[in-house]
Amino acid sequence: MSYDILVFDPAHAPSGHEAFLEWWDGRDHWSEPHPRNDPAFTTPKLRAWFFDMIERFPALNGPYAVSRDQRSADYCIGYHVIYVAIWFDKQATHERAFALAGTHTLGFFEASSPGGEIWLPGNGTELVLSSKHQEKPPKPITDPRIAALVRSHRPGGAVVYHPASAENPRRRVVVVYISRDLIGAAPHSGVLSRSWKALLPNLG
Repeated sequence: MSYDILVFDPAHAPSGHEAFLEWWDGRDHWSEPHPRNDPAFTTPKLRAWFFDMIERFPALNGPYAVSRDQRSADYCIGYHVIYVAIWFDKQATHERAFALAGTHTLGFFEASSPGGEIWLPGNGTELVLSSKHQEKPPKPITDPRIAALVRSHRPGGAVVYHPASAENPRRRVVVVYISRDLIGAAPHSGVLSRSWKALLPNLG
């Protein structure tokens, strides 16, 4: 599986995390009327970044492709973006791409990172973290049918996984039963297992 990054011209991208993601997800960068692997059609900064990159990490295809090089990466080039799928030597390629983005005062988006970090030019060649995904805890489900479900189990403090019919019949929930007086449920989430005490209501 590749690790994907996006290098972009910040002058042509919106500010703010959600606005950036909408711009990236909603705009078809690859319907532009030019070859996707030819840097002649992108901005001067992105073109300079591309040529610096392929000195060490050649293109897998296109006019600058080098055959049988295990350091190659897949570059897809738009007017204001270059999307890179890194297949080999991921750490070194990523480090070089990030450093060169700072050198050429470009933006850098961690497309494959769970945090979806967006970096923008700072002072000199420094990149500064602009934004990332903000993980929101799930909202507790307080449907009384879940409380009835938990009360049907014997006391003892068990965690019961059950596809309960709550607001959404298809929603998978985690039901936590501490005692007959402390019960609750929340959407199935890795967050729940780490901090359920802060999330679950006392349904009594």
